[in-house]
Amino acid sequence: MMVNFADFTGDQIISMFPSEVKDTYFMEYKSNKNPKGKLYSKFYNFMRFLKSTGLVTSNKNRNKQKAKLYIKEKNVMPLVNHLTSTLLLHEPDDPVAFLKLQVEDMINFRDHQGKPPILFKKDHLINVFKGVDYLNIGSIDLKQYFKAMNMLGLNENDFNKSPQVVENNRIECKIFVSEA
Repeated sequence: MMVNFADFTGDQIISMFPSEVKDTYFMEYKSNKNPKGKLYSKFYNFMRFLKSTGLVTSNKNRNKQKAKLYIKEKNVMPLVNHLTSTLLLHEPDDPVAFLKLQVEDMINFRDHQGKPPILFKKDHLINVFKGVDYLNIGSIDLKQYFKAMNMLGLNENDFNKSPQVVENNRIECKIFVSEA
């Protein structure tokens, strides 16, 4: 509520009803305290009700929602996840220079001037495969395939959901490695 408007409204009430006391309707403190009076209380309680029902959002929530929307629209999280995973995998001595190089490599790939960024080497992928192939059969089912892809940090939109299968709808290690 704008203080000037509440002060003006209080003056209008007093001009229409001279026997009323303005401080009953609006009393502004010169210090950092919130104003007092019926007008401010009514406004404050009504705004609190609107916020609790979701009809009005606070600036803090509005900024948070705006940030989430930006991150989603610009697809920032996969980039952050990839950079973080790469950093933790390689543990370079100079992480800032390493991340700068990773981003440059991604830009070059995007501009068709370089190789795609690879997070895991073949040995890493084979170990992930072995981690979900509990019985050492040499192949995994589709559920295990999805689990392994999730372990690599991939979402369902990031990998082939219908990989090449062998007998009994199973996926061999070499197919898993090529799909990952």
